[in-house]
Amino acid sequence: MSDAMPPPPPAEEGDERWRYGPPGDTPPGAVESHAAWWRRAVAVILDGLVLGAPIALIGFQLGLIRIIETDNIVNYETEPELLILQFLAAMAYAALMDGSARGATVGKMAMKIQVRDAQVGGPIGPARAAIRRLIYLGLFSLYVLPGAINALSPLWDKRSQAWHDKAVRSVVLNAGA
Repeated sequence: MSDAMPPPPPAEEGDERWRYGPPGDTPPGAVESHAAWWRRAVAVILDGLVLGAPIALIGFQLGLIRIIETDNIVNYETEPELLILQFLAAMAYAALMDGSARGATVGKMAMKIQVRDAQVGGPIGPARAAIRRLIYLGLFSLYVLPGAINALSPLWDKRSQAWHDKAVRSVVLNAGA
């Protein structure tokens, strides 16, 4: 009989490097490479561009955005339905992308970060990803100050989690960590 330890299980079966409990209770050798706040911020901006351009084009086509020119000043007027369209598109985008096995939107892929389950490191799935985005958008939509505090909260949280991460038990990690 050999005293050698068996090889670790494949990542999809529960890679122990991802398993960690409360902050500060990380086992030796665990990977806990939380994404830097600035990477998260740039990813949000990139995703805003990825979603914003098509939504604006659709909004123009549906008549939800109108150009109004008065005295050589150009203004845009939007219908409330455009906000609903933006909200639904953002939820679907997050569910499909953050909830996938890759755990990353286009912005997160560009910044090499991903959303993962806080306990086992696997994908969070479409439902949790949609709820995560709902909380994020809801905090900004209803009250700007709580939304801003939520967005900034990874700066002082031990696990770099925002409120929307804590609500669905997710973390944002560097990809490939």
